Amino acid sequence: MIQYKWVAQRVIPVLVAGLALFLFSCKPAVKLKRPVVKKKPRIERLYSQAEEFYGQARYEEALVLYSRCLELEPRGVRAPDCLKRMGDIYLNTGQPKKAFEMYARVRRDFPDYKELGNVELGLISALWKMRALEEVIGEARAWIGKYPKTPARPRVELILGQAYYESLKYGNALKWLVRAEDEIRPFDAEWADQISAQIKGMINEADESALEQMIEVSRQTRYYPEIAYRLGALYYRTDQLEEAEETIADLLRSGVEEKWLVKARMLYEKIFLALTADPHKIGCLLPLSGPFAIYGREVLNGIETGLGIFDRQSSGIEVVIKDTTGNPDNAAEGVEELVREEHVIAVMGPLLSRCAEKAAERAEALGVPLITICRKEDIVDKGAMIFRNFLVPKKEIERLVHVAMDRLDITKFAIMYPDNVYGAYYMQQFWDMVEDRGGEIRAAEAYDPSLTDFAAQIKRMVGRDLPRPETFLERLRAHRLPEEEESELDPGNEEPIVDFNAVFIPDSAERVAMIAPQLVYHDVGDVWLLGTSLWTSTRIISLAGDYLQGAIYTSGFFAASGTEEVETFLERYRANYGEEPGLLAATGYDTIGFLKQVVEGMAPVTRRQMQEAMVRSAPYDGVTGQISFDSSGEVKKEPFLVTVLGQKEILFP
Repeated sequence: MIQYKWVAQRVIPVLVAGLALFLFSCKPAVKLKRPVVKKKPRIERLYSQAEEFYGQARYEEALVLYSRCLELEPRGVRAPDCLKRMGDIYLNTGQPKKAFEMYARVRRDFPDYKELGNVELGLISALWKMRALEEVIGEARAWIGKYPKTPARPRVELILGQAYYESLKYGNALKWLVRAEDEIRPFDAEWADQISAQIKGMINEADESALEQMIEVSRQTRYYPEIAYRLGALYYRTDQLEEAEETIADLLRSGVEEKWLVKARMLYEKIFLALTADPHKIGCLLPLSGPFAIYGREVLNGIETGLGIFDRQSSGIEVVIKDTTGNPDNAAEGVEELVREEHVIAVMGPLLSRCAEKAAERAEALGVPLITICRKEDIVDKGAMIFRNFLVPKKEIERLVHVAMDRLDITKFAIMYPDNVYGAYYMQQFWDMVEDRGGEIRAAEAYDPSLTDFAAQIKRMVGRDLPRPETFLERLRAHRLPEEEESELDPGNEEPIVDFNAVFIPDSAERVAMIAPQLVYHDVGDVWLLGTSLWTSTRIISLAGDYLQGAIYTSGFFAASGTEEVETFLERYRANYGEEPGLLAATGYDTIGFLKQVVEGMAPVTRRQMQEAMVRSAPYDGVTGQISFDSSGEVKKEPFLVTVLGQKEILFP
């Protein structure tokens, strides 16, 4: 038994192995299958390639592939992605209408799309670029309600604020722009600063209506002081004083920064002063003491005559006088006192240019109309409140040159002028205007204002003292005939070279009375003498009437005009003061007359209304001519032209 068991144990494995060998050697080998690899669908390959092109900004190629995806599966999984991307491309390439169509299809056809918020953001951006403002406002407000906590919210608020601004809805514009700025500032200060600059620009450009829309919205923002101050200033400038006072008072009570409190206090003071103006009180600034008192007194005499104080007439106008003493600082302080203490509605004066400049600056700052009586050329440029009622050099020279060249056919002139500021200024004005009209200045001689003997200047003017420069002679020869050269330009000729037809002398009547006879003495005859308003004098005929025949000069007042207004003025003035009035008295008379006409006829109750009434007023028929003012504050009247005929002065015909 033991032997068989062993044999069995040895034989069985051998048989099994043999059987296995037989079986595997008789059947064909079994092939093993490889794992199946699924190919990416065609739509995914197209979309992936489109995305790659999109990332490289190859937009045209990307559009082709996105469109192909939509053609293959218009309602497929990738359809909303493709539509959104196409909208983004159109938006980026300046085609907002097409972009809008893409975004709208996504929202319509795929309402459950996971990126619907971004799609609607793109839709809002497309509408904004199309300037469909009402649609932008509706969509943006709806978007903010649906997606209140998304990072894109400030961007939508910014678009909403800008859309409201362009729709002229300034209150809402401010509300949303401020929200956008506040939410952007923590992570992008530069962008927030740009929004802030836009808000400030909107405030600075806003008119009264726009600011009224913004002010309530702004109360809890940092922009309230700026808006309130600007609105109050606009109310003040348009004479809505009660509204201005209320607005600025609210600003002062609001506890704003110190810089705004300072500005608000200054404006409030102006508003208060404007509210206290007395519509029947006129201020007056004149030098009634000091070296210029004689001139100030003459103006005051004219004012008193115009008010009728000696005739026991009740004009209903009170004039408050302040003595400047000819001092500019006193003039400025006088304006201050007249406004703050006397509450005048307007001021007339000062008389001197240097005083007028300081007074004008103060009057403009305080908002009170000021009619100056000075020659300073640019005085009305000080501001809208500044007027001038006095003859200015430019108008004098324009009138004189016009008559000389256009009516008398004079083209060649000589000038004799005092070597001082007045003389040099008038000389230059005359020279420029003559040349502008095609005329010539043949000679120009300055003299010391203290001289009484003008022989040297006259001889130089006609070439008898020293030879004229060769360059000057060459210029003259260009305009001479040969025979004229021989008789007039020969240096050996002792006759005066009177190669001009008129002599302009911008000086006083007394000095002209000394120069005119000396011109005749030195054989400078048969020429026209031309002068400025300084020639105006009751003594000019008695001093040198025989030598001034036909002379022409400008004047701001001509007592011999014979008009009813002038005769009435002369009669009253003589009765009151026992002397003849001059230009200053006539100017004072007319200035108060004009102001009376404005106060009584147009009834202004504030200084701003007074200023506007002075510009709009009908011309006042004064003794110095018709008086009205242009928009710059310059008087619109022409100087008189006076000529000497026999023993009389008459208006040049």
